[in-house]
Formats: sequence, structure tokens, C-alpha cells
Amino acid sequence: MMLMLAIRGEIERPDHVIFADTGFEPRAVYAQVDWAERQCAKAGIPFHRVSAAMNMREEFEAFERGDKQHWDSRPPFFVIDNRRGGRSAMQRQCTRRAKIEPIQRAQLHLMGHKTARGAGDGEAVIQIGISTDEARRAAPSHDRWIERDYPLI
Repeated sequence: MMLMLAIRGEIERPDHVIFADTGFEPRAVYAQVDWAERQCAKAGIPFHRVSAAMNMREEFEAFERGDKQHWDSRPPFFVIDNRRGGRSAMQRQCTRRAKIEPIQRAQLHLMGHKTARGAGDGEAVIQIGISTDEARRAAPSHDRWIERDYPLI
């Protein structure tokens, strides 16, 4: 929704769109991301897929094999899900490592910085699709170099 609003000029147009691929999204999510990438291409907006998924996939495969030596002690943690059957990753435990950090690395790279130390205050403005029904989640960034914008609120 935000992408189409930006393409139509109803909200500020982003310089770049970045998608953090966990490697574990449902097929429907990847279909939507593919669609968004095509819309960006038509509109001339660079689209970037970033990922920390390789390490996560390796961790999950080690869990599947029962290879405790190669499990990472940091989230995501994998559990046996008795309600659905089988093994799965615990929800929302990997947001920082699998989504936020890869996106921030891409942002810094696009701005020409290797680390956040080189970035100026508010140098990156990110648009976040939180809408009025969840406005309580809108908050300032904890990183001085990132300014958050909530165009749907």
C-alpha cells in the first residue's frame, strides 16, 4: 500500500526500497515482494533484497539434524511446535538480526558509510508502514543517524 501511495505521489517517494529476506517467509510474501519489485522497476525506484538468512538457514538445518554444536545461542530459537506439528522458529525473536541489521547495513552502504559512526544525525530517513490503528508502535529511532517517518499516521 505504501509503495503504491509513493508511486502515485500521495506520500513522499523513497530513494530506495529495501526488503530483508529471512529465507523463511511464506510463498505469498515472496509473491508480494516480487510484485513490489516489479512496481519499483516500472517507477524507477531501486529495489534491494538483503539477507542474513544463510546463517539462520544453517542454524535451522543444524537443529533439524540434532547437531547441537552448530546451533547459535542467539535468537532465532527453534522449537517443537506440538499444535502445528513439526519444528519451527519462535516468533519475533530474530527481528533485529534477520531484518533490522541487514537493512541498516544496506542503508549505510547506500549512503557511502561502512559503519554508523560515519553517518550524520538523521542522515537516513526511513518510512515505516504503521497505520493509525497501531499508532502506539510509532516511536523515534534509537539510532541517531536514522530518522523514522510514519506517512500513514
